[in-house]
Amino acid sequence: MSGSPIAMLIRIFGKKDHEPYGDIIHCDLRKPVPYQGAAELVLRIDAISRSLDLTDSGSAFRSIKKNRGGNENMLPEEYRKNEAVGKGRRMPGDHLLESPVILDFPESAADRNAALPPGVQDTIYLQLIGRQNTSIQGRIWGRITKKRYISFRSALELICLLSEAV
Repeated sequence: MSGSPIAMLIRIFGKKDHEPYGDIIHCDLRKPVPYQGAAELVLRIDAISRSLDLTDSGSAFRSIKKNRGGNENMLPEEYRKNEAVGKGRRMPGDHLLESPVILDFPESAADRNAALPPGVQDTIYLQLIGRQNTSIQGRIWGRITKKRYISFRSALELICLLSEAV
């Protein structure tokens, strides 16, 4: 991943079998990408970054399946917009991640629920900062992190952080 960080919004609708479910929003997707569970959430984040060509393609993604035609870990076409995104392009909304003062979550449960769209229990702002050894690095921010940035060094660490937080 080059230059500037990439921002995504993770919406949590609830829990099923002790795992969060919801969707992921990125400005260059046709529609939100659904997920069920922390592991699938991280796989979807990785697929979004690969599908939109937001990551360094220097490391090849490996798969048990052979001859996948270069579509490894990509989002289905129904989520992708037609125009390509340039590497290092700054996404609308990235500026929101630079200052936690802008993102202020209400303290009480009643105020917090009033501030979120219907059906959304919580939101997490995710900022992808890099890719190394075919894994993502970045940070998350939100009410569940007590309005602090929590950095992660790998997809596995992000799964652990999300499982703890939700």
